Amino acid sequence: MSDNSIPRLPPPTGGIETPPPSPGKKRRFLRESDDAQGEMLIERYLYISDPYRASSSPNPLPYPLVGVPLPDQAMLDQHKPEILKMLDEHGFKTQPRTNGDIPVKTLRITYFTGVNTLGEFSSARTTIRRYLIAQGFNDVQVDIFHRDLCFQPFCFAISPTDPAVKVYEKVNVELLKLLKESLSSAWRLLSLFKVGQTEDKALPSIVVMVQPMILHDWTGLLAKMQDVISRVCPDRDRINIEFLPGTLAGVPEPESAGGAHLGVSQLDYISDECQVGMGFSVGISGEVGGTAGGFVSFKQNGVTKKCIFTNHHVLIPLESAPSKMVRKANAFGFSPPKDGDEVVELQYLPERQIMSKGQPLTSAASNITVYKAALATRDRQRCFLDSMPLSLGKVLYSSGKLVYKNKIHDWALVELSDAAAAAQFRPNLASPIPPNEKPFKFGPEFSFETKTPAQPPLSSFGRLCRGQYYSKQGRSTHVTGGICNGVLAHCNWSERDRMRFDEFGTQITVEAGSTEEFVIFTKQSCSESYKQGDFCKPGDSGSFLVGDKGTSVCGLLYGCVTGFYGPDNDGTLYNHAGLAMCFSDIAESIKLRTTPMNSSGEPVGPPATLELPNRPEQIDN
Repeated sequence: MSDNSIPRLPPPTGGIETPPPSPGKKRRFLRESDDAQGEMLIERYLYISDPYRASSSPNPLPYPLVGVPLPDQAMLDQHKPEILKMLDEHGFKTQPRTNGDIPVKTLRITYFTGVNTLGEFSSARTTIRRYLIAQGFNDVQVDIFHRDLCFQPFCFAISPTDPAVKVYEKVNVELLKLLKESLSSAWRLLSLFKVGQTEDKALPSIVVMVQPMILHDWTGLLAKMQDVISRVCPDRDRINIEFLPGTLAGVPEPESAGGAHLGVSQLDYISDECQVGMGFSVGISGEVGGTAGGFVSFKQNGVTKKCIFTNHHVLIPLESAPSKMVRKANAFGFSPPKDGDEVVELQYLPERQIMSKGQPLTSAASNITVYKAALATRDRQRCFLDSMPLSLGKVLYSSGKLVYKNKIHDWALVELSDAAAAAQFRPNLASPIPPNEKPFKFGPEFSFETKTPAQPPLSSFGRLCRGQYYSKQGRSTHVTGGICNGVLAHCNWSERDRMRFDEFGTQITVEAGSTEEFVIFTKQSCSESYKQGDFCKPGDSGSFLVGDKGTSVCGLLYGCVTGFYGPDNDGTLYNHAGLAMCFSDIAESIKLRTTPMNSSGEPVGPPATLELPNRPEQIDN
């Protein structure tokens, strides 16, 4: 947003320290400066827009980055006195922290002090860069930033009652049209979130997530979006606009499939009797795989079948030339196979998924009575894991790559074999929610206690509601809790995910429109506030979303939103928010896929219904 009344602040000259202007206001001014005009990469634009950061790299990655010291760090250290002198000449009055990082060799100069000690970032960067070149360091870039004031965009769920929601709802259709005209297929998401370095500093912001390394006139696009908002809402200044690099993933990329195959212990999902359930790792042997959401009873024409619920894409081999069966399944969904049809079998994924299968406890000798039983249980679990891949059953029905009523549908029902049903089928017992994921973390309105395995199992299907708390149990990140964003997100899919099918099996291109999806955010503690955290990671697809205080299945996780920014120094560069289907929408497409039709397309029988097993007679029959 523009704010021409805000002048560029001169370099501080000392005296009484005054607080800086709000980051949003100062960023808005800089975006209208000469440096931010014209076409540039989105990553470069983020740097130029930041008054507390300057980088000499022509194509810098978004901040923050993880620094790794270089072998030739000592060679640079001998020039430190001269570099510090240059910083002082450009108005910086305190000692910074400096280090290098990869993959681009960078002299990183970090400040943590008050604004009255800061100088002119851009001119200091240029002077130091020229000095390094003169000293023979032609390949070393310069990056100067203030650790706490520089732009660090973390996203958080916005409440559906926030006043900014009404503003956004008035303009989002016109903004969507503008993005399609301006960016074509290069944008990925349009929605309203809260954005800031920490949750307590986050402001309502219209977020446009774009494909990384996209070239565009971002200042010009910003002005057009501001004009749209100002025409409809004179009080537009209550909402920021942020362009951020990121991606959507409804299906794991083949080249990154290793991310879904990293060893993750599954022992927590295995009972003493070697039974598994919600959240266990499933898939086609040798493929990426996903999560077993849970067990369901499938009922049609008086017949009940015992099934497991997951995603359609978990069952599709990642092949460059899919078989006729796969092409048909993507268009119409899987249906019960006929004689001679190809079939897809679901399996518990094999030992390579297991990081640790448990070792004998070294202290067992001191209390052999206690540990004998524990070791016997662990041995049974190890034998069970060693038997994998273990066949579960065959696909009964699935959504296919369906777009229905402007939403992605991605679900599958796998009919358990007699052996698998006898050994595994039972009520769905959610694992306890860890303390740092419990509802009260998200605010006093979420102070209720969720159910535990000692209480009744999941017993009903519900629906996703914006602004409400949900938990999920997935094979990669186990149990996490989050808040459903207060507005749906317009999603524009990558080329690989864009080819979908309507309810009649006709191929459509999502690019022609866009889908509206539920987004789930979580957060993690940082000192006395919160930063964005991972609600899910690759491999969690297929997880049930549990709400209603832990008794109801309200949705199904099928993908993630990944923004290419923060956090740093905790082993994770980027955060994943969840993409989810509402179970009421799933029920509609189950009706669509399971209603028997005659050759004229007229229904000739009732659709199937689903139930959650929670009574003994449902397990024994």
